[in-house]
Amino acid sequence: MHRWLLALWVVAILFIAAGAAAAAENNEEDVYERRMELYKKAEAVSLIPWYYFAAIDQYERNVRQVRRDLPKPTGVLGIYIRPDIWAGPLNKNSHDTNPFTISQFGGLGIDGNGDGNARADDDEDVIMAMARYLQTYGIDHRQIKIALWNYYQRAKTVDLILGKVKIYKKYQTLQLDNHVFPLPLRANYSYRDTWGDARGWGGRRIHEGTDIFAGYGVPVRSTCYGIVELKGWNNYGGWRVGIRDINNTYHYFAHLNGFTAQLREGQIVEPGTIIGSVGSSGYGPPGTAGKFPAPSSLRDVQRQRLHRVGVRPLSTFESVGTGRAAATKTALIARSADGPNRGAAPFTSFRERVAFSLHRHAMALSLRRLTHGVNARPNTPASLARSPATQPPFPTTRRGPIRGHRRDRRSRAPYGRFARQAKSSFPTH
Repeated sequence: MHRWLLALWVVAILFIAAGAAAAAENNEEDVYERRMELYKKAEAVSLIPWYYFAAIDQYERNVRQVRRDLPKPTGVLGIYIRPDIWAGPLNKNSHDTNPFTISQFGGLGIDGNGDGNARADDDEDVIMAMARYLQTYGIDHRQIKIALWNYYQRAKTVDLILGKVKIYKKYQTLQLDNHVFPLPLRANYSYRDTWGDARGWGGRRIHEGTDIFAGYGVPVRSTCYGIVELKGWNNYGGWRVGIRDINNTYHYFAHLNGFTAQLREGQIVEPGTIIGSVGSSGYGPPGTAGKFPAPSSLRDVQRQRLHRVGVRPLSTFESVGTGRAAATKTALIARSADGPNRGAAPFTSFRERVAFSLHRHAMALSLRRLTHGVNARPNTPASLARSPATQPPFPTTRRGPIRGHRRDRRSRAPYGRFARQAKSSFPTH
């Protein structure tokens, strides 16, 4: 009897969850339709193609999601126009909604829906104000680019918006959130959470990615709709590819064996597009390969808003094939288990495996002690879980940066004087 009740309870929960998911999906489709209506309306009035407005709106939405000093959107659009720009720089009433007085002070705000008010939180007023601003410069691509530069005063912002314009123009839709796993699902691969692990090549740092072990030469696929922003060699990442998606997430694939012949910078890719193959390049000048305990291929993902911030990726791997939003935060390092002249195993002997484990533990302990002082617990990962952008700089002396392996002659304890300096230089958690 109890089993039947439990089964009925589980079925009811599944039905409720399915209904909630369907309602959320329908609501998302309604939002896309409403946005497209506004873009088309602005296109009809200004003769500027709708995908320019969609790109500006998407960029502004990305920024407002991470900036705490900006108000959150109240409508379906993400475009934010500052009060002084909306009402006019000399207007004492920064929240003025009178279209006549706003025009007299040279403000950007207009009445876009005929209700007699020019409100900065009204989607129709905002999109029509942006359309009129762009139209004052012209309706072709070059003139719109000049208008965007004069408005944002930042070349990178203009490049990001024009990149989104290319994507929207090619696919003629706003629903570009589909994602796929970076490797073919039929391939033999494995992974574990390596986020925050210590890395020593090129200086002490932490690993902002997740290792995926796969066969040498396994195809690596684009996980999203986006534009190839970087392609080439990096001393750390070897042969690497950087893709910027529609949500401004930067997908960084590295340690590749090579690229596909047709891949080029500026190319538009979609989920499943083959961009290269798993390899072991990196950690040296161009052509270096096989410098890892196991040959590897890496992909990191960073989100650029005000600055670049690494995103912990492991949870997204668990949802690949079932979810879409989670895949936007994916980050991985794919490592080949059978690189050239390396055999099928990542370690050639038990002694090599033990030596690497001890070295890795010592690296992690040294970094924790430098960050939290000599009394930091070995199993405290707080310092390694932070991104390098939030890590405080290493303390320095007159002779240069403090090295963790040096000892104080007046104390037999490792890191004696240096640990005290580091403890006074860093916050203790």
